[in-house]
Amino acid sequence: MRTTVFVLACLLVATTTFAQFTYSGVLHQTEAPLSFYEAQSWDSLLVTEKRMTAQGYRLMELETAKDGADRYYWSIWVKSDLGHKLERINGWKSFIEQTRANVKEGYVMGEVEGIALTDNEQQFYGVWYKGDTQHKVWRLDSKEGVIKKTQEMAQAHFYLVDLDVFETPSNTVQYLALYHYGSAGQRAYVVVDKDLKQFNTEILQRTKSGYRIIDFEKYQENDETYYLAVFRKGDYEAVLLRDMDKDGFYGRLDMSEQNRFQMMDIELDKRPSKPKLTVKK
Repeated sequence: MRTTVFVLACLLVATTTFAQFTYSGVLHQTEAPLSFYEAQSWDSLLVTEKRMTAQGYRLMELETAKDGADRYYWSIWVKSDLGHKLERINGWKSFIEQTRANVKEGYVMGEVEGIALTDNEQQFYGVWYKGDTQHKVWRLDSKEGVIKKTQEMAQAHFYLVDLDVFETPSNTVQYLALYHYGSAGQRAYVVVDKDLKQFNTEILQRTKSGYRIIDFEKYQENDETYYLAVFRKGDYEAVLLRDMDKDGFYGRLDMSEQNRFQMMDIELDKRPSKPKLTVKK
């Protein structure tokens, strides 16, 4: 039996401040109780974390973006009795050390994010929840490396569950790929292309084959914009909202909720958008 729908709650702040962002999101048709908070500072996010944890929610999705000198966070929470840990750690070595420590305490990583502070300094965010699922996280330096690693990991029954892409000041790109051990039915596929028409075609083909988009990333490499999507088998409907302004994006979210679609993944970008696409089963 599915759980009761919890209406997405948006914490709206300084509407005009974030008008220059374009918003993208992956929506799934689900009755899972979810809650969404927008554009919070780190300190505000930690306050929200305490409140949501007390209400029986855990952090499921985290997105971060800068507006001028200030960094903000968007978060999606799901009703769960598993509990969670949210940590912000400087340096990959320290992040991996903390990951291993959390595993020893009985936690599984469910979400990973990264940002470049400088060309040589990086900061990582991890969200862990209680569990014993084997998992591995990799930092990779090319889209080809992501596809190859995903194929290699699948041979050992580790399947992609989360992917984050972030750019450095020198215009290089880093990929963070999180894999969970599971059955063959959890196999994931990565589609990445700079040709938007070809990317759209790939999405439609995957969708017709019974795969559902679970993650979307938009980033720039060598002055070219790339679009990346992760797919897994699913018997639910999925929708991609891409490159919309704030009002249009939240308007679509409101309408989608009436059909039990809820946001599972959000992506923000400041670059000009190309023609929009909505993908639906």
